[in-house]
Amino acid sequence: MAAMLEGLVDKVVQVITNDGRVIVGLLKGFDQTTNVILDECHERVFSGSTGVEQARTCRRMRSPCTLPRPSAR
Repeated sequence: MAAMLEGLVDKVVQVITNDGRVIVGLLKGFDQTTNVILDECHERVFSGSTGVEQARTCRRMRSPCTLPRPSAR
């Protein structure tokens, strides 16, 4: 996993956390246990009635994740 993440540093990624939240932000770093540090990030909230909304904005976030994917901002 670390080899895959190295190419994504300083790029915008979409992360799905272990509790199912979707966070989009600039990948600044990671460790061997797949914790990531995101900068200028926000949470995307999906709703059947209102569509996709941008929720809480965070300056930095450290969280365990599943698979990050490149994302357009």
